Amino acid sequence: MAKKNQVEAVRRGNYYAILDVPETYTKPETSTKPETKMTPKMAKNRDPKAGKAFKTCTKIKACDEGQRKEPNYQSLLTILNKFIAVMIFFLVVGCLFRSPSYRPSKSEDFPVECLTANRKIPYYIAPNQNCFPTKREMDVEEKYLDSLKASCVAEVHYRDVLLAHANNHKTPSCDWLNSKLN
Repeated sequence: MAKKNQVEAVRRGNYYAILDVPETYTKPETSTKPETKMTPKMAKNRDPKAGKAFKTCTKIKACDEGQRKEPNYQSLLTILNKFIAVMIFFLVVGCLFRSPSYRPSKSEDFPVECLTANRKIPYYIAPNQNCFPTKREMDVEEKYLDSLKASCVAEVHYRDVLLAHANNHKTPSCDWLNSKLN
């Protein structure tokens, strides 16, 4: 019977009857009563635990909605981070692997011969470029001298290895001859 009265009270929208308080109650008086501290519109059950359960459910729902919104912002942030990482990658690759503006030897792409102003080192450029002294000449001379230094170090090392091998090389015929002559 109480359930039937409760359903009728909900249909009428009579929240005072649902909360079991007189209609003369004011808002401050309603909020002092422990059963009515919950939101009156949401707690439509006479059981005092129902309001607490509903309040807990609304908190859970609010947390759930917050978690659903959060990945959207994070996904935009991760997309932006990935985009920035890809852009940085392409900039680095573009700087490291750019095509050269000259070559030390003649080829089909670089047929025009030029000489550096200081050391007269030959290098070859594309037909649409000019041979005027530029920063390119400093680069040509620097790379040329670096390659000469590397070649020199390799040759000196090779010579030292050959000399060490020659000094340790056994000559049995000469040793036998020296022993017979002495």
